[in-house]
Amino acid sequence: MLSSLRRPPYIITLASSNTTPAILSKSSGQVVCDYLNVSYSTAQGGATWNPGVHSTNQGSNTGWDFTYPTTHSTAVSGQATYTFNTWTNNNVTVTLTCTDNTGGTGCDSSYPKYCIDTTNTCDPSITGTSYTTPFTISTAGTSFVRYFSQDQVPNIETTQSKTIKIDTTSPQVNAGDNYSTGSTTGQSVQFTQAGTVTDPDIGADPSTGSGQAGSGIATYLWQKVSGPGSITFGQATQSSTTIWSPTDGTYVISLTATDNAGNSTTDDFTLLWSTTLPSASTIDTTRIGGNNAQVLARVSVPTQQITREQLIIQIKAKIQELIQQLMLMLQEEARKR
Repeated sequence: MLSSLRRPPYIITLASSNTTPAILSKSSGQVVCDYLNVSYSTAQGGATWNPGVHSTNQGSNTGWDFTYPTTHSTAVSGQATYTFNTWTNNNVTVTLTCTDNTGGTGCDSSYPKYCIDTTNTCDPSITGTSYTTPFTISTAGTSFVRYFSQDQVPNIETTQSKTIKIDTTSPQVNAGDNYSTGSTTGQSVQFTQAGTVTDPDIGADPSTGSGQAGSGIATYLWQKVSGPGSITFGQATQSSTTIWSPTDGTYVISLTATDNAGNSTTDDFTLLWSTTLPSASTIDTTRIGGNNAQVLARVSVPTQQITREQLIIQIKAKIQELIQQLMLMLQEEARKR
């Protein structure tokens, strides 16, 4: 049964009068029948049956090509396969391949068509470029590749979109100021070193200083670069960490930050570490007067491991003791006169 709406665009309904499919047969060639509503029909005989872009598959049809082709996309970054919507610090090269359904009319040779933008809004059917060879994207930040294909009918594929993220800007890292345990006291407890890490914007506008957000920091790592002993890090994979060593000496310690695109930056600081006090020294206290000055006492700085506060208390106590002895000696001298 054929019927027409008798008004533009003059859609023709092609359907069997019952549920037994109508047989459409042609031995070879290509049959194009546009503006059809097709149901319960079997197209056969060796010819290619094309319903046209304005036709509608109403169901229960075989032999017609109602299926649009599929465009497959792959990409590489550097020497490795690139996964779309992930960060990389290399250019990305994209390959597009059109595949039509089995028994279909085949992809139109002018397709796929594609366009590239940063807003995911470009229309490849209007501003698209016909794909011929793989193309490379090198713009830092987030880009979108939008594409589609069509076959000879033409059946038109729905536009697809893939996201590409490129970040070639390295993190900014400051491992912190140099650190020393001091020249008068030893240190046997850990201390905290706070590093500073920032991830710069991508493509920052020099006039405003702002740009697209970077890929973000993925990892931190504290390491000993040089030094005489081992270093114990409390949080070696954080931006700040506690640090301790059992061995005295000068150390160089580094902090490395790596962003999600694989860019890394390293900075270091120097650590002067001492767990013991310096060698003992002596302070002489003398009797004042004439040529007969005599040493009254010597105050020795102990070599055992004590804190700075403990050392100060001991020295103050010794000084007070010497003052008392001096006062007694002065009183004795006064009585003799």
